[in-house]
Amino acid sequence: ILCSDHGFQSRALRPKGVPREPAGPAIWHREMGIVVLQGPGIRKDELIFGASLIDIAPTVLALYGLPIGEDMDGRPLVEAFDRPSDIRTIASWEQVPGECGMHPPGVQLDEQQSDDLMKQFVALGYIEDAGDNKEKAADNAEVEALYNVARTYQWSNRPEQAREIMQQLVHRRPWETRFLNMLARCYRDAGYYAQAVGLIEKTYPDEEKCPAAVLLLKGQAHFGLGDAERGLELVLRAEAADPRMPGLYVQIGNVYL
Repeated sequence: ILCSDHGFQSRALRPKGVPREPAGPAIWHREMGIVVLQGPGIRKDELIFGASLIDIAPTVLALYGLPIGEDMDGRPLVEAFDRPSDIRTIASWEQVPGECGMHPPGVQLDEQQSDDLMKQFVALGYIEDAGDNKEKAADNAEVEALYNVARTYQWSNRPEQAREIMQQLVHRRPWETRFLNMLARCYRDAGYYAQAVGLIEKTYPDEEKCPAAVLLLKGQAHFGLGDAERGLELVLRAEAADPRMPGLYVQIGNVYL
């Protein structure tokens, strides 16, 4: 099984620049990645639709004839199998004793390994370089891990869980614009349209300096509040600022409808 959790933007969707902040390179990410399966019991030249990273573990378990944990969010990609097998389940693999490949409690990485890993994350642009400040480095790593968990929740249509994490992160780092923008998206996706508008207006008191993506978000929130005219005004301003945004014209069409 070969899979990637995301793809990369290309052609007209290539970003104009990279935000100067940790995880800025993620702007290149495209939500859709790839998954390819080959081997005994796998159908040839079969297309798989709607697969997600969380489907890989259930698929591997099913291929080995093992039960799937009912606490797993994913599903086995049975459409890729030659013969559908009997899918069994158990409550949770967390309750099954035995070796599972995880480190026992209390185990820590070798200090050199830890430093090398941090340097790699810094070089990739995923975390801020904290220098020799170990406490700051640990805090940066924790914050970025939580941020990525929240993004995963949002992509998998669980905005309430994402909102809870983002509220914590905004409380910890209220100066991080990306956290404020993400929390506003969580408010929108969870149906808290007034909160989304209020947060955006506090973050960008001068609407002229509001990024195109945030203008689009604000327009969607106004539309959710029933103010279609204001929503249309904002999404058209977003179009003028960046007409290449993914999904922009679908949103404009929705407002016209």
